[in-house]
Amino acid sequence: MASGAKTKLYPPRIYCGDALDVLPTLPLESVDLCVAQPPYYVRSGTRMPEVWGMERTIDDYAHRIYSVIDQIYRVLRPDGVLWLVISAEDSLFLFGLWIQTKRPWSQMGLHLWIDRRSRFLNKNHILVFFKDFHQNFKGITIRASSTKAISFTEPGTGKRVGYRAFPLRIPRAAILSHCPEGGVVLDPFMGQGTTIQVAHRMGCRAIGIEISRELCDLSSEDTKT
Repeated sequence: MASGAKTKLYPPRIYCGDALDVLPTLPLESVDLCVAQPPYYVRSGTRMPEVWGMERTIDDYAHRIYSVIDQIYRVLRPDGVLWLVISAEDSLFLFGLWIQTKRPWSQMGLHLWIDRRSRFLNKNHILVFFKDFHQNFKGITIRASSTKAISFTEPGTGKRVGYRAFPLRIPRAAILSHCPEGGVVLDPFMGQGTTIQVAHRMGCRAIGIEISRELCDLSSEDTKT
C-alpha cells in the first residue's frame, strides 16, 4: 500500500449463532486467517453439555473444540493459518488430541500470551495451526493486558457473567504475519469483537460468529464507520 494512502474498509459480516452451525455454511477455502478464543473450560460447578466451556469432561470440551477446528480447516485457503488462544492448561488436552487423531494440519506452533491484568490465568497459549508447512516459524511471547470486563447474559444459562477479551495486539500480530492485504479474517468465537475490529481497521474482510445476540449487537455498533 502506498505511503499515506487511505485504507479501504470493508463492512464486517457478523453471524449470530453457534460456530458449529454457522461454519459449515461458509464457502470452502474462502478464509486467509482465523483468530479464535473459545470459552475456557470451567472445571467446577454445574455441568451443562450444551454450554461452551461447561461440558461434562475436559475430553468432551476438547472434542467439541476440535469439531470447530475441523470446520476451520475446511474454510481456510491452502496456505491458511489458525491462531487459537486458549489457557495453558486446556492446550495440553488439545495438543494431545491432535497427536492421537493425526488431524490434517501440516504443522503446529506455539506462542505465549502473558495477561498482565489477570493474577491467576495470566499465562495463555496461542496454538498456531498451519495448513501448509512453515519452515521458519518462531514462537513469540506477547505481554499485554486483556480488555476490561464487560457483562452480558450467557446463552444457555441466562446468567449475567463477566467477560474479558484478548488484547488488540494478538489479532494485529496474526494479521501482519499471515494475512494478505484485503484478505479474509475469521473469528468463530467473536465475543465483543476484538479480532473483527482490528481486521476491519487494517483493511481486511472480517467475518465474525457469535452465539450471544447481545455481543453480536455490540460488535456491530463498534465496527460502524
